[in-house]
Amino acid sequence: MTSSRLLALALAVGLGLSGCVSLEMGRAKREVAAEIERTGDATVGRGFAVAFGRGTIGSSRFLTRLVAPSATEPYRRISGHVRQIKVARAPIVGTVDALAIQRPSFLADYERDGWLPLVTARDSSEAVWVMTREREDGPITDLVAVVVGDGELMVTRLRGDLSALVLDALAYGSESDLFGDTFSGGSLFGGPETDDTDTIDARP
Repeated sequence: MTSSRLLALALAVGLGLSGCVSLEMGRAKREVAAEIERTGDATVGRGFAVAFGRGTIGSSRFLTRLVAPSATEPYRRISGHVRQIKVARAPIVGTVDALAIQRPSFLADYERDGWLPLVTARDSSEAVWVMTREREDGPITDLVAVVVGDGELMVTRLRGDLSALVLDALAYGSESDLFGDTFSGGSLFGGPETDDTDTIDARP
């Protein structure tokens, strides 16, 4: 079972329980979709934007364990650190010029609210922005990730014990699929073969 199918399974379980529409992620998705269509020949489908609380996340972890215990282990372990998930996802048809896509303006609102840029990574086919918010004593409590590439647009916001989540996500890479390919070696750190157009910035 692929990572995309794992997340689809978990989201389907959540929707069947108590997921609700996320207006915040819906607005974010529409902004990024408009930018994708403005800068290239691609079109972005309608997709969805939903939010899940702790109860729904726990239920989805239990049910995905029953359905596919081994295949869904990355999702269950990573989601165990999360109190809330908001996610928007939409298909992209056509060629994306990721280098031409501007940083989403709504991220500036997060920045004004105390969020810090964690990762910006772009090449000709993929663009990734990740921001976090931390408590004064250090732990990360909130994370937002925007991923454009591989035929889809994904915006994710998480709340919980995210310092532990980031470590697990880095360990699992793209198997987790909570952020598209954000935490895979190729997206976050650059693969072994990169060209001169690749741009990767990360907080020290």
